Amino acid sequence: MKNDILFSEQQFWGPVAYLVVILVNLIVFFALLKAKTNKAGIPLKAWQMKLKWVFMSIFFLGSIYFMSFRLETQIKAEGIYVRFFPQQLSYKLYAFSDIKSIEVREYSPMAEFGGWGFKGSDENKAINASGNKGIQLIFNNGKKLLIGTNKEKEAGEALLKMNKLSNLKY
Repeated sequence: MKNDILFSEQQFWGPVAYLVVILVNLIVFFALLKAKTNKAGIPLKAWQMKLKWVFMSIFFLGSIYFMSFRLETQIKAEGIYVRFFPQQLSYKLYAFSDIKSIEVREYSPMAEFGGWGFKGSDENKAINASGNKGIQLIFNNGKKLLIGTNKEKEAGEALLKMNKLSNLKY
């Protein structure tokens, strides 16, 4: 029972983020493809042509890195495991023994935390990738962490089954 996963979710950026990344890549690609002269109209030298393709490759690889981000959440008997891959390679355990209360609630990512990703202050943090529902943890030391979820009902049911849920607000 200790290692059994009661709830699991992988959350990715929303489709608008992917569309923006793709559009920016296309704009950069075609701008660099068209660039054959400098501002003075002098043709680019061979090393300058190579440098622009190196820049494009780095930009493209950075975009792939950004698009690979995902929030992974698991609820097990001992607590809630979270990682924001690829920034966190291993899961971070938030043990139930360190948590005073848990609620599943609706929130405003922009108004409360300034967007998606790793956000907030030392006292009130959020880890989210998309949507506006989350698992709100309030720790014994008073600090708060909101973990985004698009499966709020399933998360709430798993926490209810374990008698860990303080409130359900969605």
